[in-house]
Amino acid sequence: MVTRRFMGWWAVTLSTVSAAAPLEHLSLAALEHRVREIDGQLAQLANYNLSGGVGAIGSRSSGYDTAEQDEWIEIELGDAVTLDQVVLVPAIRRAGVNGFQADGFPRSFRLRVG
Repeated sequence: MVTRRFMGWWAVTLSTVSAAAPLEHLSLAALEHRVREIDGQLAQLANYNLSGGVGAIGSRSSGYDTAEQDEWIEIELGDAVTLDQVVLVPAIRRAGVNGFQADGFPRSFRLRVG
């Protein structure tokens, strides 16, 4: 679970630790299989285009008068996995004549795992 503070757009990326053998120990067939797996995962990502944007990405909460308003998102991974890293990235939006903006990114957050 990721707890966030402040109104904001952001996307969350989770990456898992691979338990696979080092690449130099894999056969050509195994490497080609791994490339197909990675390509399949990449195909599921949103196609981001700075000139046109992309569909729904990230999360946006309601605006608040104070910064001390808790917001949270919960990500269900289904099975138990080992996470290598959690990356929070502000989602960029087109703001007309002002160009691209990422507002309300949290100054602090808590990551709860369980």
